[in-house]
Formats: sequence, structure tokens, C-alpha cells
Amino acid sequence: LKHRAVRKLWRRASISVESVAAFVESPDSATDVFAARPWEAAAGYDNASVPREPLFKGDMGPRVVHLHYALNRTGYIPNGELLRGRNIRLYGDHTVDAVAQFQKDNGLEDKVMAPGVYDALTREMLMSLINAADTPETGAPGAGPSRAMEE
Repeated sequence: LKHRAVRKLWRRASISVESVAAFVESPDSATDVFAARPWEAAAGYDNASVPREPLFKGDMGPRVVHLHYALNRTGYIPNGELLRGRNIRLYGDHTVDAVAQFQKDNGLEDKVMAPGVYDALTREMLMSLINAADTPETGAPGAGPSRAMEE
């Protein structure tokens, strides 16, 4: 069963053997998964602060973990709501809601492929927020603007 799931993931995401191994072998807590950074071993990883697009509900794998990490850094998935275990690797309802809220808060709701779908415009806006947070003027990495800080 485990091997079947790995093959399905590999086929669906067209990712490397190394990233599949990192994905399957990564610990279950969100903090440990984020620390393992399985997206860095994925084929096509471009060293960006956010994953490549598109991502849709039902997608699984390292790019989804990377998206959760980016949404956590911007406050759209707060630490208290971090997904646990396998769910951190799944683009589920929680992710759709977080992405849709991000799109709405940043004026993208009428410009994106569909609400809650991680597309090129969403990637560009998310990347700009994270990169702005990582600049020396704003302080430490991840210290920039976030929805959680505004509330």
C-alpha cells in the first residue's frame, strides 16, 4: 500500500525519487516537516520562497508542504492551526480556504483562475510578501506583513 501511494504521488507530481523519499520519510509534525524542507529535493525546485504553480484541491506532495509553509509565514495558516501528519501534505479544504482568503485580502479574487486555486498571480503576490519580509529593512526572515499580525 505504501509503495502504491508513492508511485501515485510520483506520477501525479512528476517529481524525483529524492523528493519522494524526503516526502515519505519526513516526520509527521508540521514543525518537523517544515524543518525537513522536502520541497528542496523536488524536481524543478527553483530556490524560490514559494512553490511553483498551479496547485489544486487534492494535490499532494512537497510543493503543497512548501505552500503551507509560505501560508504559515504570512499568517494565513497560523501556528495553532497547522495541519498535522498526512494532511500537511494535502491541498485540502483548509488550504483552499487559506488561499482564497489570501487572494481576497490582496485584491486577487477577480483576477485568479478560481478562488482557492494556487495560480501564477497568487504565487507572485505571496512571493512578494515573503521576500519583502526577508529584506534587511524589515528585520528577521518571516518578520514582515502577515494577516495574523494585523489582527
